[in-house]
Amino acid sequence: MVRDLCYVDTVRTHSQRDVIALVNRLNQEGVTVYRRLSPTILIDLMKAACEQSALFHESLKKNR
Repeated sequence: MVRDLCYVDTVRTHSQRDVIALVNRLNQEGVTVYRRLSPTILIDLMKAACEQSALFHESLKKNR
């Protein structure tokens, strides 16, 4: 979100139950979406995401 300046709707949580419900909902949504992808695609996406995350976090260290 920070790297790409991409922001999602604000989520308001008022209790521990709200947080748990949010996490459970997001997990279920993810399972629904990613179940449609093959293991090979999922692995490739995870590799790309990990590489991009590492590069982004390394760039933060350089800018200090």
